[in-house]
Amino acid sequence: LDSLIKAGLFDSLDKNRAKLAMNADALSDYFSEEQEKEKMGMMSLFGEDDSSMQPPAMEEIPDWDIKERLEYEKERLGFYASGHPMDKYRSEYDKYTTLDMLNLERAPLGRNYTVIGMVKEIKIFTTKKSHENMASVTLSTFDADLNTVIFPKLWKEIYGNIAEGKVLAFTGKLDKSRDMLQLICEKVQETKELGNHAYSQVHIS
Repeated sequence: LDSLIKAGLFDSLDKNRAKLAMNADALSDYFSEEQEKEKMGMMSLFGEDDSSMQPPAMEEIPDWDIKERLEYEKERLGFYASGHPMDKYRSEYDKYTTLDMLNLERAPLGRNYTVIGMVKEIKIFTTKKSHENMASVTLSTFDADLNTVIFPKLWKEIYGNIAEGKVLAFTGKLDKSRDMLQLICEKVQETKELGNHAYSQVHIS
């Protein structure tokens, strides 16, 4: 029941998913009673008449914020159902992202691109020669994920300003020398800093 609630399948009962999740035991008991009464419990849950169901009294708590709600959807469904974590950055994404994320394999290598993305994962490595830290950062966008490589010099400059879940603009050259597409990062910026510094044309072949 908890997974179904977090996926949004019980929004017709109450839009506050946090409240539904907290009262999951009471809801489960209620549904069991309804099944016994009607002998057609699944229809009462998911059929045409579910709008007439009245849930039991539940303890009130604040709902999850949009980020947490979307994370649960992605975790349970494998995709975002009611929005995207980057929705408020849509205009900046459309304006400044110069890499066609839907056609990554067609993008010319070695060119400079700017991609606005949400930091999905950060992996830190130590170089063999200098024993300095560098990072591999996975970006999530509206259309696809992209791996970026940040070498030690740049990592020293920006590591304190980068974190999982944060939306930033990454600029660098597209590379496939290791049999996978990745952006060799040369600059990381806050989206508000972009201004006229990013390219305004999407590069596709």
